[in-house]
Amino acid sequence: MTVCVYSTNILVNALFGWVGDRIGWVRTVRWFGVVGSAVGLLAWWYVPQLVPAGSDWGYVAAVVAGCVFGCSLAGFVPMGAIMPALEPCHKGAAMAMYTTAAGGAAFLGTGVVAVVFALGGDGAAVTWTFVGLYACAFVLVGRLHVPQHRDTAHGDAS
Repeated sequence: MTVCVYSTNILVNALFGWVGDRIGWVRTVRWFGVVGSAVGLLAWWYVPQLVPAGSDWGYVAAVVAGCVFGCSLAGFVPMGAIMPALEPCHKGAAMAMYTTAAGGAAFLGTGVVAVVFALGGDGAAVTWTFVGLYACAFVLVGRLHVPQHRDTAHGDAS
């Protein structure tokens, strides 16, 4: 299942680069990356629980829900353009911070799970904690003011 989910992510990464250039990097990250990932994560948690036990199609439904999450994670692709655009005189340092943040999120994500479980939470509590973190990200991403060049072939990208 995990292979399918993250393969889907890899397959749609380029799509979200194109979407970001069309509708704006911040808009793409905010709506597809943040909101899409929150919805996809909820689907990945709840869809398997809605499937009758012993069904022939339950695993497929769970994989499809997970792939929605994997697709939505690709909505964060424009962050690779946003970071150097925020600090154009220090693009290398900006990219270093971006990759550190991406790796740090994977590292800290396991810490979030551990803390929620240590506080007596279950899988649903973990899922909703991450949805809450996505809600915080929605607000924070909305505060980014990124200079994005106008895409003259397709209208304003900002």
